Amino acid sequence: MVEIDPFDPASTPVKHTALGRAAHEGAWIATTKDGRAVVYSGEDARFEYIYKLVSRDKIAPGGAKADATLLDHGTLLVARFDADGSGRWLPLVQGQGPLSAANGFADQGEVVVKSRQASDRLGATKMDRPEWLAIDRKAMTVYCTLTNNSSRGTKDMPGVDAANPRANNVMGQIIQWTEDGDFDSTTLRWKHLVLAGDPANQRPEA
Repeated sequence: MVEIDPFDPASTPVKHTALGRAAHEGAWIATTKDGRAVVYSGEDARFEYIYKLVSRDKIAPGGAKADATLLDHGTLLVARFDADGSGRWLPLVQGQGPLSAANGFADQGEVVVKSRQASDRLGATKMDRPEWLAIDRKAMTVYCTLTNNSSRGTKDMPGVDAANPRANNVMGQIIQWTEDGDFDSTTLRWKHLVLAGDPANQRPEA
């Protein structure tokens, strides 16, 4: 993820590696009650993941210059959506669980650069091409569009799961989740807003 300062044409673009190296579609920002930034993103690829970074520091007054290093420090997490409608944000932190040097993660830099492989190791939910997100800050609810995944359930590829319930998914879906408490929560409740395509697939939980 690269940040460009539109108010300073002479500035050098900055890579925010702490957000994880992935085929990001974009980044959407919420704020915790105590003033820290939470950056949500999805990787627009089949069987990839939804992430959020919770900044270590609070957003400083004074604009972009004051917050130039805000996204350099924090905790990157990846989403797991469980079949009972609950979910967890799993921390991508070197030295925790399987994210060890023995498994190819010698330091935190390797974890964020190899965020796909780290998420595989943690057992996060492989999604059907996460793209755009929207955040309802009052309700603590986030919406993510999943474009499609025609490879879901085909030979040698992952099958369906609760969050991605259709094989050969050519129409996609919108998943929504509500954080338990604040945006830095490690637990959530989720459901589908829409399964696109045949109207019989709309609002499966309704």
